[in-house]
Amino acid sequence: MQEPERTGWTAAYYDRPVDRTGSLGDYDYEYGVEYAGILARFLALWLDHLIAFALSLPVAIPVALYYNHVAGDFAAVASFWLAWIAVDFAYQWFFTAIGGGLGKQLIGLRIVRERDRLPPATGTALLRVGFILLLGGIPVAGGLLAIADCAWAIGDDRRQAWHDRIAGTLVVKHQRQPG
Repeated sequence: MQEPERTGWTAAYYDRPVDRTGSLGDYDYEYGVEYAGILARFLALWLDHLIAFALSLPVAIPVALYYNHVAGDFAAVASFWLAWIAVDFAYQWFFTAIGGGLGKQLIGLRIVRERDRLPPATGTALLRVGFILLLGGIPVAGGLLAIADCAWAIGDDRRQAWHDRIAGTLVVKHQRQPG
Protein backbone atom coordinates (compact mmCIF):
# COMPACT_ATOMS: atom_id res chain seq x y z
CA MET A 1 0.00 0.00 0.00
CA GLN A 2 1.32 3.40 -0.99
CA GLU A 3 1.81 6.04 1.72
CA PRO A 4 -0.29 9.19 1.18
CA GLU A 5 1.50 12.37 0.21
CA ARG A 6 2.06 14.72 3.14
CA THR A 7 1.17 18.36 2.77
CA GLY A 8 1.03 21.36 5.07
CA TRP A 9 2.15 21.03 8.68
CA THR A 10 2.32 17.23 8.55
CA ALA A 11 4.99 17.38 5.85
CA ALA A 12 7.02 19.79 7.94
CA TYR A 13 6.68 17.53 10.98
CA TYR A 14 7.44 14.16 9.39
CA ASP A 15 10.09 15.35 6.98
CA ARG A 16 12.14 17.37 9.48
CA PRO A 17 15.78 16.36 9.93
CA VAL A 18 16.43 14.44 13.14
CA ASP A 19 19.83 14.82 14.76
CA ARG A 20 20.39 11.61 16.72
CA THR A 21 23.92 12.50 17.80
CA GLY A 22 23.01 15.26 20.25
CA SER A 23 19.81 16.13 22.02
CA LEU A 24 16.43 16.76 20.50
CA GLY A 25 13.63 17.97 22.70
CA ASP A 26 13.51 16.09 25.99
CA TYR A 27 15.69 13.13 24.98
CA ASP A 28 19.48 12.85 24.71
CA TYR A 29 20.19 10.26 22.03
CA GLU A 30 23.93 10.17 22.64
CA TYR A 31 23.57 8.95 26.22
CA GLY A 32 20.06 7.50 26.03
CA VAL A 33 18.57 9.60 28.83
CA GLU A 34 15.40 11.64 29.07
CA TYR A 35 15.52 15.04 30.76
CA ALA A 36 13.31 15.47 33.82
CA GLY A 37 10.18 17.57 33.48
CA ILE A 38 9.56 20.67 35.54
CA LEU A 39 6.69 19.21 37.57
CA ALA A 40 8.69 16.10 38.49
CA ARG A 41 11.67 18.26 39.51
CA PHE A 42 9.47 20.51 41.63
CA LEU A 43 7.79 17.60 43.40
CA ALA A 44 11.13 15.86 44.05
CA LEU A 45 12.63 19.10 45.40
CA TRP A 46 9.81 19.57 47.88
CA LEU A 47 9.95 15.96 48.97
CA ASP A 48 13.67 16.38 49.61
CA HIS A 49 13.04 19.57 51.61
CA LEU A 50 10.36 17.83 53.69
CA ILE A 51 12.70 14.91 54.41
CA ALA A 52 15.50 17.31 55.38
CA PHE A 53 13.07 19.21 57.61
CA ALA A 54 12.09 15.99 59.39
CA LEU A 55 15.77 15.11 59.82
CA SER A 56 16.49 18.56 61.25
CA LEU A 57 13.88 18.37 64.02
CA PRO A 58 16.08 16.45 66.50
CA VAL A 59 18.67 19.22 66.14
CA ALA A 60 16.45 22.27 65.65
CA ILE A 61 14.01 21.74 68.52
CA PRO A 62 16.61 21.46 71.33
CA VAL A 63 18.53 24.44 69.89
CA ALA A 64 15.33 26.51 69.70
CA LEU A 65 14.33 25.55 73.24
CA TYR A 66 17.75 26.54 74.56
CA TYR A 67 17.70 29.93 72.82
CA ASN A 68 14.09 30.52 73.87
CA HIS A 69 15.17 30.08 77.49
CA VAL A 70 18.32 32.20 77.10
CA ALA A 71 17.38 34.96 74.65
CA GLY A 72 13.63 34.88 73.98
CA ASP A 73 11.20 34.06 71.20
CA PHE A 74 12.95 35.72 68.27
CA ALA A 75 16.22 33.93 68.99
CA ALA A 76 14.35 30.64 69.31
CA VAL A 77 12.65 31.02 65.92
CA ALA A 78 15.85 32.23 64.23
CA SER A 79 17.91 29.37 65.66
CA PHE A 80 15.26 26.82 64.62
CA TRP A 81 15.35 28.02 61.01
CA LEU A 82 19.14 28.29 60.93
CA ALA A 83 19.42 24.70 62.20
CA TRP A 84 16.95 23.57 59.53
CA ILE A 85 18.85 25.42 56.78
CA ALA A 86 22.14 23.86 57.93
CA VAL A 87 20.70 20.33 57.93
CA ASP A 88 18.92 20.94 54.59
CA PHE A 89 22.17 22.20 53.03
CA ALA A 90 24.11 19.16 54.29
CA TYR A 91 21.35 16.81 53.07
CA GLN A 92 21.19 18.41 49.61
CA TRP A 93 24.99 18.48 49.27
CA PHE A 94 25.48 14.86 50.32
CA PHE A 95 22.67 13.44 48.19
CA THR A 96 23.47 15.61 45.15
CA ALA A 97 27.00 14.15 45.21
CA ILE A 98 25.56 10.62 44.88
CA GLY A 99 22.95 11.48 42.25
CA GLY A 100 19.96 12.92 44.11
CA GLY A 101 18.07 12.79 47.37
CA LEU A 102 15.37 10.43 48.52
CA GLY A 103 12.68 12.65 46.96
CA LYS A 104 14.35 12.45 43.56
CA GLN A 105 14.73 8.68 43.95
CA LEU A 106 11.03 8.31 44.79
CA ILE A 107 10.04 10.32 41.72
CA GLY A 108 12.53 8.44 39.53
CA LEU A 109 15.04 11.23 38.86
CA ARG A 110 18.77 11.53 39.25
CA ILE A 111 21.36 14.29 39.02
CA VAL A 112 24.25 13.67 36.64
CA ARG A 113 27.25 15.57 35.31
CA GLU A 114 26.66 17.12 31.94
CA ARG A 115 29.93 15.87 30.43
CA ASP A 116 29.63 12.13 31.12
CA ARG A 117 26.24 11.47 32.78
CA LEU A 118 27.84 10.15 36.00
CA PRO A 119 26.84 11.34 39.50
CA PRO A 120 28.41 14.71 40.39
CA ALA A 121 31.52 14.84 42.57
CA THR A 122 31.37 16.56 45.95
CA GLY A 123 32.85 19.79 44.55
CA THR A 124 30.26 19.94 41.78
CA ALA A 125 27.51 19.18 44.30
CA LEU A 126 28.79 21.96 46.59
CA LEU A 127 28.78 24.43 43.69
CA ARG A 128 25.23 23.45 42.67
CA VAL A 129 23.73 23.55 46.17
CA GLY A 130 25.81 26.53 47.29
CA PHE A 131 24.65 28.64 44.34
CA ILE A 132 21.01 27.96 45.20
CA LEU A 133 21.60 28.84 48.87
CA LEU A 134 23.46 32.05 48.02
CA LEU A 135 20.86 33.07 45.46
CA GLY A 136 17.99 32.49 47.87
CA GLY A 137 19.84 34.29 50.66
CA ILE A 138 20.01 37.65 48.89
CA PRO A 139 17.85 40.07 50.91
CA VAL A 140 14.56 41.17 49.31
CA ALA A 141 15.21 39.78 45.80
CA GLY A 142 16.52 36.34 46.81
CA GLY A 143 13.15 34.60 46.71
CA LEU A 144 12.35 36.02 43.27
CA LEU A 145 15.80 35.10 41.96
CA ALA A 146 15.43 31.55 43.29
CA ILE A 147 12.07 31.26 41.50
CA ALA A 148 13.62 32.68 38.31
CA ASP A 149 16.45 30.16 38.63
CA CYS A 150 14.04 27.24 38.63
CA ALA A 151 11.68 28.79 36.07
CA TRP A 152 14.58 29.11 33.61
CA ALA A 153 14.43 25.33 33.13
CA ILE A 154 10.94 25.63 31.60
CA GLY A 155 12.29 27.16 28.39
CA ASP A 156 15.63 25.39 28.34
CA ASP A 157 16.07 22.62 25.77
CA ARG A 158 17.83 20.38 28.33
CA ARG A 159 15.68 21.49 31.28
CA GLN A 160 18.66 23.10 33.03
CA ALA A 161 18.13 25.75 35.70
CA TRP A 162 20.84 28.33 36.37
CA HIS A 163 22.34 26.22 39.15
CA ASP A 164 22.54 23.26 36.74
CA ARG A 165 24.30 25.35 34.10
CA ILE A 166 26.80 26.78 36.59
CA ALA A 167 27.62 23.37 38.07
CA GLY A 168 27.47 21.50 34.76
CA THR A 169 24.71 19.11 35.86
CA LEU A 170 21.50 17.71 34.42
CA VAL A 171 18.44 16.21 36.07
CA VAL A 172 17.33 13.15 34.11
CA LYS A 173 14.80 10.39 34.44
CA HIS A 174 16.32 7.30 36.00
CA GLN A 175 16.65 4.45 33.48
CA ARG A 176 15.78 1.10 35.01
CA GLN A 177 18.03 -1.73 33.88
CA PRO A 178 16.11 -4.75 32.54
CA GLY A 179 16.37 -8.02 34.43
